[in-house]
Amino acid sequence: KVAEMFFTDRHGFNIAYSNPTSDFVQNDEKWWKNSLKNGQFIGNPEFDDSANAVIVALSQAMKDPNSGEFLGVIKTAVPVTELNENINTYVSTAMPDSQQLQLIDLDSGAPINTITAKGIAPKQDNIVGGKPILEVAKEIQNSLKDKSTVSEQNIQQLQAKNGIAKLKIQSLSGKPQSPKIAQFEYQGKLYSLTSVLETNWLAVASVDLSEITATSHQLLTVFALTALVLGAAAI
Repeated sequence: KVAEMFFTDRHGFNIAYSNPTSDFVQNDEKWWKNSLKNGQFIGNPEFDDSANAVIVALSQAMKDPNSGEFLGVIKTAVPVTELNENINTYVSTAMPDSQQLQLIDLDSGAPINTITAKGIAPKQDNIVGGKPILEVAKEIQNSLKDKSTVSEQNIQQLQAKNGIAKLKIQSLSGKPQSPKIAQFEYQGKLYSLTSVLETNWLAVASVDLSEITATSHQLLTVFALTALVLGAAAI
């Protein structure tokens, strides 16, 4: 389900659309410029006048398959509500019973959204693990945003200060500039944290260590990836 879809020619003029757009010329728009330069673009959530909804813009350059000549851009506007429902369905079906995923606003110290194996949980004020996890999250947030490699000394300091164990902070692709994920153990649970780009929000996944032991190491991969999915797309 999409809120709108339209095509432009190589000059940025509309040539086809599902809904009338607020303007005819698109070549001054950020999504159009990025699609021309980089081939594609994924925007931040925003209210779109022509779609009359809060959307995430997805755009892709269209090129001649033989010559590679730039022909124009296709833009699709996906409602945020649709993304949230799809992510909930994908994530919850892959989750073990004890796992929870929370999106936390570090400014307010409150969870924005919580997903369990049964789906989206009712609105709640409590962070899984309580105030200590919030304090650890604030400490780790800077390390996740830092483009440099986190030193072993910093790891030891974070563990000693916050009473956590087996802390690991690593880039998902092995490159310093790629997204980072932090994992640690605290009071019988394994936590996985990843920051949400351009916000002071953090995606936090937790699962009982006993359940990981009882299943398999493959669960660790699912656990880490679901935290990343929530952080990268649920917003």
